[in-house]
Amino acid sequence: GTTPAAPAPSTTKPAETAPPPRRTGRIRMKDIELKIVEFPEEVGEDVRSQAETHVAALIQGGRESREAEAWFQEQGNKVAAALISEFKRRVDANGMESRTAMGDLMVIDRMLFKMDGFPARKWNSTETITHASSPSFAMARMKRWVVWWENDYWREPVKPWDPRFDEIDPDAPKPKDDEVGRDFGGGE
Repeated sequence: GTTPAAPAPSTTKPAETAPPPRRTGRIRMKDIELKIVEFPEEVGEDVRSQAETHVAALIQGGRESREAEAWFQEQGNKVAAALISEFKRRVDANGMESRTAMGDLMVIDRMLFKMDGFPARKWNSTETITHASSPSFAMARMKRWVVWWENDYWREPVKPWDPRFDEIDPDAPKPKDDEVGRDFGGGE
């Protein structure tokens, strides 16, 4: 008998595969974008509609804004999607160069901060957006809220940070009673 001939060697190179993505466990903020986020399924259409109305009232100011703030705090984190989405809408419509535009972003950021203490407790960040914030600071702050939403941190509410009772660094040495106020004109 005859033995079959060996198959001809392949002239095509094997497909090169890309190395798997590195998983560092860290969130790269440069990869995060502002976006319109979806409400969770448990939030009905009526509450979604109310959330949009309350966002507008919050930014408008006045008595209605206080009512809107109370509504958001009563509803809890599940309605924060309306606020996070408003970041995207406002930046797309008004940019971040004017004090007025930054003021709108400030109102949204502060409302989220009152609802959940995540930025203060996760990133030791208690500084909120202000009229005078740089666009880069404001963008980083808004992206943190997107991370908070997209990674479901909102599902486990964190007590909002309160400067009257909380300290950012729990390991920082506390001043002795006789040192309190020294750097504020109250001591020797």
